[in-house]
Amino acid sequence: MERYFNEADKSVELAHNALGMTIGMEKTDGFDVADQHLQLESRPLFDLDTYIEKAKFFRPEFTQLREGLRARQALIRVAKSDYYPTFFAAFYLSYAVSSNRDYLNNPYVYDPFQHIFTGTFLG
Repeated sequence: MERYFNEADKSVELAHNALGMTIGMEKTDGFDVADQHLQLESRPLFDLDTYIEKAKFFRPEFTQLREGLRARQALIRVAKSDYYPTFFAAFYLSYAVSSNRDYLNNPYVYDPFQHIFTGTFLG
């Protein structure tokens, strides 16, 4: 017990010195904290079920458990989707028209400012 009392006194002295340093006082200057004790606020207590519901919603353990169950359900949905085929279709269109260029009807000359390309992909 004596060790813990000494540790508490040392912590109080350290906090006192840190507060003095924060407000710009030298180490040799002494000051006293005006209020030694915190004032107790009275708040109405709710019934136990309210606190249990709040704990289930806000406690990190329950949040972690909820998110873990959601992740597990997502993994199950992904595993079930592996049994079904996946189809896809895509369409590609590239269209560029420039008013100050002539259209070249030469398959070997590419003009990036005057072209129309389309494509369809199925899988």
